[in-house]
Amino acid sequence: MANTNRLDRYQTFATRRGDLVGWLRKRLEGDELVPATTSGPWEGRHIEPRIVAAAAALAVTPMVQDDIERVVECVLGQGRVAQMHATRWIVETLKALEWLEPDGPDLVAAHDAVVDEMLDQILREGRDVFRSDIFLQLIASALVAPSAFGRVVVSLGRFIAASSKNEPFVEGLSQACHAWLRENAGALGRMLAYSDHNRAFYALGAAFSSPVWLQGCLQNWEKIVTPVIQEWALTRPARHLLRQGLRLLPEDHASKIQPLALSWVRRWARDLDTSYVLAPLIERSELSGDELKDVLGVASDWLERHYDKIDARFLLMAVLSRTDLPIEVLEPVLQRCAQWKQSNGVRPEAGLLIRLILRREDLDSVAVSKVLAWALDWLAGPANQHHAISVLRALLDVRSFGEHGPSILAASIHWLRTFGHEQYADRVISALLDRKEATARDREEAKAAGLTWLVANGSEIQASFVLRRVLSRSSTRSGADTENDAASVDARAHAIKWLRSHGETFDAGYVLRPLLDHDDIPAGEIPLILDHVIAWLFHFGYCENASYVISRLLKRQELDGSAADRAIECALDWQRSHGGTPEHGVLTALLERDDLTIDTVAEAGRLAVVWLCQRLGSGGVVSSDASVEGAIEAGGGERNETRVLEPLLERSDLDEATQLSVIAMGLRWVAAYPRAERTPNILSRLLNRSAPPVVANASVGAVAPAIAWLTKGDLEEPASWVLEGLLARSDLDGETIRTTIAKSASRIVIHPQSQGMKYLLRELLSKRFAPGGVSPLNAEQADLVTRTGLAYLDESSRRESGADVDSDYIFTRLLRRSDLTDDKWRIAAQHAIRWIEGRLDGSTQLTSRRYICDQLTQRWHLLDGTSQSVATRFCGSRQP
Repeated sequence: MANTNRLDRYQTFATRRGDLVGWLRKRLEGDELVPATTSGPWEGRHIEPRIVAAAAALAVTPMVQDDIERVVECVLGQGRVAQMHATRWIVETLKALEWLEPDGPDLVAAHDAVVDEMLDQILREGRDVFRSDIFLQLIASALVAPSAFGRVVVSLGRFIAASSKNEPFVEGLSQACHAWLRENAGALGRMLAYSDHNRAFYALGAAFSSPVWLQGCLQNWEKIVTPVIQEWALTRPARHLLRQGLRLLPEDHASKIQPLALSWVRRWARDLDTSYVLAPLIERSELSGDELKDVLGVASDWLERHYDKIDARFLLMAVLSRTDLPIEVLEPVLQRCAQWKQSNGVRPEAGLLIRLILRREDLDSVAVSKVLAWALDWLAGPANQHHAISVLRALLDVRSFGEHGPSILAASIHWLRTFGHEQYADRVISALLDRKEATARDREEAKAAGLTWLVANGSEIQASFVLRRVLSRSSTRSGADTENDAASVDARAHAIKWLRSHGETFDAGYVLRPLLDHDDIPAGEIPLILDHVIAWLFHFGYCENASYVISRLLKRQELDGSAADRAIECALDWQRSHGGTPEHGVLTALLERDDLTIDTVAEAGRLAVVWLCQRLGSGGVVSSDASVEGAIEAGGGERNETRVLEPLLERSDLDEATQLSVIAMGLRWVAAYPRAERTPNILSRLLNRSAPPVVANASVGAVAPAIAWLTKGDLEEPASWVLEGLLARSDLDGETIRTTIAKSASRIVIHPQSQGMKYLLRELLSKRFAPGGVSPLNAEQADLVTRTGLAYLDESSRRESGADVDSDYIFTRLLRRSDLTDDKWRIAAQHAIRWIEGRLDGSTQLTSRRYICDQLTQRWHLLDGTSQSVATRFCGSRQP
């Protein structure tokens, strides 16, 4: 670039604040376009009028040379330069030095960076001082012609936008622009109204595009804008001003433009350029009722004539962007989209229209399927791959892929293989990892792309979006097999590296949450991760979303000592502040910990009771809210209330008053929702609250609903939990015991191999007598119990693997029963001895061995010789 003595405006744009600025300053200094420095401390830099004129010449480009010379002449006149013939010399010199270059009939500045640097050199004194005197010389050129005003507006607006915000220099420049507009509003309005109206409209449109100049135009609307629109509002060139006004003006001023726009589109309804005004007019939310209907009619007529034109997409997008239009209004527009697609469907410009249609949620499945097919055809075009990000992101956000699912996932993976390292690829990676339709292989590829992306972009703050999803897909709790999984190790390494730079930002919470879900973290990494979590909670532990980090932290088995104390205290603080939210995770994780002190468990219990009262009603009364009841009935397993009730009912270290409150709420919950999914879980925990006596008396209220639940149920798996709870109680009456025994026996006979059946049978065999002084079980009931136990053993022995390793639960209780006849005892003993034979290596527990041997030796004479031999080897000295 230096060798050729030229600036390439495309290659140098990205280096505006780097080496380009230093090089520019040296070039400008060599060409004597930099203000001269002074030696005195009280004097500012001397800025010659020719330098201000040169800066103005560059700032008003592109423009024909004659108009640039008029601008230079105006600026030199402001500087009171007598040699007016210098005007052409300045322009020709800028051309010779190649700061001005030909571009068709116009001259253009070599680069926007050159203009910005020249403006900075003449308008800034020192670091922060704004040279208002030089600004007035420069801005005088704006009144030469509408095009000069428009170009100066663009250059100064861009320069202000590129400068550091809130610095005194920028504030001074902005205020000077407002002041100049206010003082020259009348002259500017007259100049625009009585000049070339085409250029006047473009000049005002440029002013609307710059926030600094827009504010000045709004404040001086009647003097600057009104004269122009009164004179020329319905002419064809007015489209530019109307378009910019509808897009950029606030509502109160857009209302002044909107009636003119309505009249303009009616007048030019058949013109090809009318879509440039129609589109932003339709997008205005204030347009409604008859006016909207009228404009939509004009749009329909226009589309009938021009639906195949490439620019018709703007009008189609404008209509589709309105979410308040009924589907019957949209259907003709969708048909026009299909027609437009025939001519333009695979062009890069079609991507924006496809994305907008995909974003709509009111299309039927047939329409969605057609758009998905169109999107896939568009993605197949090689020229569209560089622009595919917006379409892919919209595709991956569609609610249902239908038959196109494999193709969409394949297209996403294909795109990632080429562009997955690009900074903007994070949105595709994140969306792909979120899709349930993705196969395990798709997720592995997306996760690999995420790790590749993190290598290039992992230090950026926005990397949290990819990290959280890659970590989630690599976590043990997500269902992934992470044993010796290199990807899981890499994901954690990226996360830990990212946390070193951003660990104390709010976004770090999104990374810590899935990181804490990893159950296979090496011991050496745990302290570092826990330190990051504790540090993050110090800054953000009060936030509502902190509950997701706190709950996961409390579930970590490695959390102990001072870190555990800090986490528990943080959890209690959070619950005190956010106890009214429906979030249950913090309470559940707290109540499931076994290291709570007397004080912390008391506080956790109190907070849990308060939370339950808020959710279920004061004093444990269930809310009458029909939506809550319906949600619990439909899916009680996911109800937050049971997630807190269940661990509360499991704790035996709560004080008596808290236990009674929890039992009361549990009973009321069961009464309100007797058939919910979690009802047996609550019932079994209520039934197991049998000590101390005052708690047992309160929990006996669960017996009746438990029996009712068993009566109406089909003895499914949860029935064993309720039956176990009933059988374990010592305060049941005879009738309840008989009903429970009958239900338990039926359950065991019907489902002998169900999970947990041994534990139910153990409780059943323990019921030799009715508790509470009630007369012993009758012979029929006792016989039912023993027959059930023997039937279970027979079924167990017929399995290929033989009796369960822990069947001693059954033997020890069955052999001890006094109501067992000799024949039945002998059968039970034979099962026990066969079980012993498989464990002569001593693999049985000492307690089980002692119990079984005790029972065998008591009735040794009932054993045959073979059984005695086996028992002798097993029992040793215990034989009689």
